[in-house]
Amino acid sequence: FIPGSKRPHIYVSVLPALETILYGDNLSTIVSMHTNVFKDVLAWLPYGVLHFTLPFFTSLGLWWFGPPGILTVFAKAFGYMNLAGVLTQLAFPCSPPWYEYVYGMNTPATYSMPGDAGGLIRIDELFNFNTYETAFNDSPMVFGAFPSLHSACAIIQTLFISYTLPKSRPLCLTYVFWIWWACMYLTHHYMVDLVGGGIYAIVTFWFAWNWLPPVNLTNDSDNSDDNVDGTLLIQNNDSSSSIPCIEPDVKIFNSNCNEFKVEIDNINR
Repeated sequence: FIPGSKRPHIYVSVLPALETILYGDNLSTIVSMHTNVFKDVLAWLPYGVLHFTLPFFTSLGLWWFGPPGILTVFAKAFGYMNLAGVLTQLAFPCSPPWYEYVYGMNTPATYSMPGDAGGLIRIDELFNFNTYETAFNDSPMVFGAFPSLHSACAIIQTLFISYTLPKSRPLCLTYVFWIWWACMYLTHHYMVDLVGGGIYAIVTFWFAWNWLPPVNLTNDSDNSDDNVDGTLLIQNNDSSSSIPCIEPDVKIFNSNCNEFKVEIDNINR
């Protein structure tokens, strides 16, 4: 949709060079060195399935468990973050790790080159279809390695879910590391891409912080149980706090009154 003559230069060696400088080696090459069917499927699940379905489940969960208004904030943050990521990919096109295996690092990249499915080609072979091969060959965004929107989407969902349900944080972080590994194993992203996507997510969440509604940690169902200690919980409309109030025991009161009356009669006699 943008003429090749007006597009910026495609950077082939910038990301692997940064990878080596920051981490001492090409982590994507190390992770993807040994492959098997089990790891192929394990990587495909977060990269090719959960990445596209979890945003809907996240939205449903925020709407159901979160405070009113948080779904709107999440939707806007999610959209603006992806827009910023795509604009960065257009302005700073970089080749993904599979480019090194297909064309080599010394081959200049051009916009006429088709995309490649990378490790997902093994999923096509496993299930006997060519879905990923066709999709990536026809992709208009071949050199959109940085930032990784797979990483960005996973992290911004983690931030919103953890804000709403803090106890889910370990599970959310497990998913983030899982999809990071999958992106490198399938030769679609360098580690520096994943960190870059995480930065986009964190910055977006930071901007959205002022619009986040407060989370009410009080469960109203806790106050619906019968009180076995003879106390009532009265709701204070001004401070929304529960004030204990002693409920008089009528039986004990009547019994005490009768005893007091008997003692008075004895004195009068």
